[in-house]
Amino acid sequence: MHQKVRTCQEFLNYIFKEPELLARALTTPEYGNQNKVPHYESLETLGDAVAKLCLLLKLLEKGIDVPAKLTRTKQVLESNRAYLEIAQQHELWKYVIYYNIPDIKNAPLLADVFEAIIGALFFDSNRSLQVVNDVIIEKFFHDWELYLEQSTAFRKNDLLEYLQERYRCTSIIEFDPPLRRGLDHNPQWKLKKPRIYNQYGMKLPNLSLPDNLESNWCKTKKDAEKDLYHKILLYLKSKNQD
Repeated sequence: MHQKVRTCQEFLNYIFKEPELLARALTTPEYGNQNKVPHYESLETLGDAVAKLCLLLKLLEKGIDVPAKLTRTKQVLESNRAYLEIAQQHELWKYVIYYNIPDIKNAPLLADVFEAIIGALFFDSNRSLQVVNDVIIEKFFHDWELYLEQSTAFRKNDLLEYLQERYRCTSIIEFDPPLRRGLDHNPQWKLKKPRIYNQYGMKLPNLSLPDNLESNWCKTKKDAEKDLYHKILLYLKSKNQD
């Protein structure tokens, strides 16, 4: 048994009846293809579906049947952001079997490995959703409702919904061209001077934003946008004393 498989079982607090399933989940396609051993790709797809089902059932069991919250759960998981953040938080990279990935601690494939572990566990437990819930969902998704509330994935939607409710119009949000700093392989981005117009390109009455409203420096332009959307919303709510 590979040492990483052994330590991953200790981390999960679950002993696999078929440890080769876990080994497969931890193995990247590049490593698997070079060494002609199974890798995580098919288990990843299964694990994603199982995680969604378990989380939706968990919300329903708690009496949370609000369509918006259920839809957000589905959307957050489809973005893979939640899986990646959980994998990074729990240092899942320690257990990955891979070749030459320079920044494994931040590699997007960590999300795929996490999904594959869920798929492997589902198979190993004789397709038991209860085992997946006990070993994975309760341990890694225990603050899921809070995560949904704090998720950056919906910041533009939240702002547009607020503007629609407050100003009764479809809003358009524009910024100055993004600022960029840093090295080519590790740039950072900032957005400044947001402006809000209605669908006819006219400024909304009684709505003005301060000139110094800007995002933090972020790893991507999309993250900078989300940060600034959130700051706009907080400013407007504060101004309108919601």
